[in-house]
Amino acid sequence: MKKKLLVAVLAMSMCFAVTACGDKESTEAVETTVETEGESTESVVEEESTEEAATEETTTEAETEAADVHVVVDIPEEFTEYEDGIYVSPDYPNDGSNVIIQSTEDTATGFPSEETLVLAFEQSLGEDADITIDKYETYTVDGYEALRVDISYVASDIECTQIQCMVHTDTETFAVGYTQASDEWADDFEESIQSIRVE
Repeated sequence: MKKKLLVAVLAMSMCFAVTACGDKESTEAVETTVETEGESTESVVEEESTEEAATEETTTEAETEAADVHVVVDIPEEFTEYEDGIYVSPDYPNDGSNVIIQSTEDTATGFPSEETLVLAFEQSLGEDADITIDKYETYTVDGYEALRVDISYVASDIECTQIQCMVHTDTETFAVGYTQASDEWADDFEESIQSIRVE
């Protein structure tokens, strides 16, 4: 049951991450840095393109600088990596709290609407799920557009709160989802959210 919830949460996070994404011109690697327990882990996420670029473009100095920009977030120290980009609580699977990180090559602006997010959750959890958006707030992270959405839901007798944060930079859309199966991690998650930065 707990593993099923994690799979559903991952599906919802993926919906959230790609909702505002458009077609890609070429396949490129995007570097994302995640810091845990004071150590820095770098992962490269490759996204497949839907069409090939017709001509090769010359990279300008501004584009080179933009390519070096990446989003960094501090993961709560007690959490361990379960799979690439998925961090779980020390008592997993008894405590299904987790952090899921994704990034996609994207230069789009704008964010999914509240209605779009509710529909994505309904598709993942089922129409019988009781879904409430408690907060939908746009802000900036180091000058870049960002969105925070707090969503609470009850599905299959499991009650959870999920906080989704998304940041658009010049080269990627970065999304991090925090799922609280209990209130134990609320403060740690808030600290992690406040640590999100663009470097």
